[in-house]
Amino acid sequence: MFVHGDYNDILENSLEEELNWLKEEFDFLFKFKKHNYSEKDIQIANKIIDSIIKSVDLSDNNRILDLLSDTLEAIAREYPDFF
Repeated sequence: MFVHGDYNDILENSLEEELNWLKEEFDFLFKFKKHNYSEKDIQIANKIIDSIIKSVDLSDNNRILDLLSDTLEAIAREYPDFF
């Protein structure tokens, strides 16, 4: 099987899709609960964040690290109670 295109670009695009999903998931789950989060909400948010961080290979790729960092910072601004 041959993959056309740059492998790193494919990985980066896949990560961008996953990070967009992450932001959308936070909005879907928590947008209407602004600052009225239960302990279970906080646990769910932390599990989602941990899962994303663990699934990303950060070795030697500053662009991927930047994408992840930017996404987490955006979520932290919107939902500071989870950080």
